[in-house]
Amino acid sequence: MPHYYVHPKTRPYREDDPDFPDRASAHAHLMPEHVVTFQPAIGEHSKYLSRELRRAIAQRVPWFHIPHNDTTVGHYAYLSTEHPGYVGYTKDLESGILDKRMRMRPGRYLTLYLPEHHAQHAKWIAACSV
Repeated sequence: MPHYYVHPKTRPYREDDPDFPDRASAHAHLMPEHVVTFQPAIGEHSKYLSRELRRAIAQRVPWFHIPHNDTTVGHYAYLSTEHPGYVGYTKDLESGILDKRMRMRPGRYLTLYLPEHHAQHAKWIAACSV
């Protein structure tokens, strides 16, 4: 089970800081000079990475070969089978651990997260429809 630690903004969390089972509980105990930090339990991170990588390889987006940039690292974008015509992705570590996936149209995803490859967008969007 992941932990949500409440700690002062001035330092990283520590294991002895108050921890809560979910974000809402942690925020209920939040004071103005504190923040909430998500920390996965031991083993959860590797399970999440394995699951997301399998999905991304099996349902490959046309830009799979492009190296990640600062905004796409950890996304593991894939073609959604539940919502054809959409790209699914994992927004952040917390969403990945909780298996919460985001989805949007390929054009929007490319515009938001891979604008530097604008010249390829039309080709990649068309390939998502096949």
